Amino acid sequence: MAQYKSSHKIRFYACSMMYDAGFDERTIQEEMGHSNIGMTRHYDRRTKKEVSKELINSTFGFKIPSGDENNSAVNL
Repeated sequence: MAQYKSSHKIRFYACSMMYDAGFDERTIQEEMGHSNIGMTRHYDRRTKKEVSKELINSTFGFKIPSGDENNSAVNL
């Protein structure tokens, strides 16, 4: 039997998935129907480490390896 998921849990999931997929924050805001970017950020459930990696990746144009963080060349 399928478990019940609240619409807000689904929205949290969808928003985080769009961030993970590399969608622009303003695009996510529009898709979520938010008038305030702060609300969009509220729905983002990535960890601070994940957000830091994304910032580095987008700023410097390279990808920090994912996977086992203990074996990663760069640890944040």
